[in-house]
Amino acid sequence: MKRTIILASAALVLAACGGGGASSEARLKIATAPAAAPIVRAQVTPVPTLPPQLCLVTRERGVPESYVPQDLTALPRDYTLGDNIRLRAEAARAAIKLIDAAWDNGHKILGESGYRSFQDQFKLTSDVAKRVGVEQANRQVAPAGHSEHQLGLALDVGTVRKPFSDDPAFGTWPEGLWLAANAAKFGFVISYPLGKEEITGYAYEPWHIRYVGPQIAERVAGSGQTLTEYLTANNMAGCDAEARTG
Repeated sequence: MKRTIILASAALVLAACGGGGASSEARLKIATAPAAAPIVRAQVTPVPTLPPQLCLVTRERGVPESYVPQDLTALPRDYTLGDNIRLRAEAARAAIKLIDAAWDNGHKILGESGYRSFQDQFKLTSDVAKRVGVEQANRQVAPAGHSEHQLGLALDVGTVRKPFSDDPAFGTWPEGLWLAANAAKFGFVISYPLGKEEITGYAYEPWHIRYVGPQIAERVAGSGQTLTEYLTANNMAGCDAEARTG
């Protein structure tokens, strides 16, 4: 088709100009000129929008005081050790499945703490500092605006037999061992594993799990990396535009 168009265009030019005195050989060269190469436009691959559960929050990277997830959902009361424990909707559904599975396997775990606002975290930090001192509080409690709990994706898990213990030995209890071995199946990772304080910035918390979705959780568990390392190394430390600071 392109070749036909060029031939027709050349004939019109020759007719309009009376051939311009060109020889038959010259006219033949014009008429049979090869078609111009079609313009090839670069294909732009759209960058996928990272799901909100991959937002990385650390001591250096935080969220604004005003940030509140829009889909917070309260866990049913019989799944918690306290009132009004909320997570983002997808994380809440996953937490219910995880707790059900734990009970089915004889491990009576329940949610102790979910979403915390900036103000909640500020008060918690102050209270812990008064109790154990500022230095120790900095090791075990995130500053306001830098807590995974403000994302609505973190759940502190406790046991019915020893509720609210915050004991690192939880990691050696049957409940803690089951949680470490099975959390990823339900989309959760242990954010602050043993021996990784220099990387995560926080002391070991075997009861603190963070929802990232089953696919990513399984990859993190298989990588041997912390969530902080994995998301950073794979360029996945995204946040909602309105949620990002630092």
